[in-house]
Amino acid sequence: MRSFRDRLADLIRRHDESVRDRLDAIVFRDIPERRSAMRQLSITPRVTVTIGHQTRLYFAFATTAPVDLDAPATLTLHASTWSEIAGLAVDSLACDERHGRLPGRLILVDAMELAWQRARIRGHHHMFQPADPELVSLNALQQWLWQRLRAPGASQVAA
Repeated sequence: MRSFRDRLADLIRRHDESVRDRLDAIVFRDIPERRSAMRQLSITPRVTVTIGHQTRLYFAFATTAPVDLDAPATLTLHASTWSEIAGLAVDSLACDERHGRLPGRLILVDAMELAWQRARIRGHHHMFQPADPELVSLNALQQWLWQRLRAPGASQVAA
């Protein structure tokens, strides 16, 4: 003879299976399957950097701003004239003869400091353009970042 607990457990199991079958029919059969890829929200080239247990997301930008306007975690990957750097930007604004001789930099900006960095640079009337994802690919960013980390004096803190 089966105990009350055994009969109750059987009833609960059957009920759960019945409910699960009905939910499967409702949820999975009535919703058309989505196979479209997720669209990318940002066209700005980016690189994820993990050191130890900390991971940071950096975005690449072309700017005419001097280093003293940088956020604390901003890295300069390449410095040259604006005429050269502007070619790496999505929209090479104001690349005439006068602006072309200005100093320019390709920088990585920490995602957490991006709004502050953008406001500060634009507030001082410097150019700040997202880098072109075709020209500044993830591989290019990684290569420039490794070169920057291996550069003499890269580990020294500026006074």
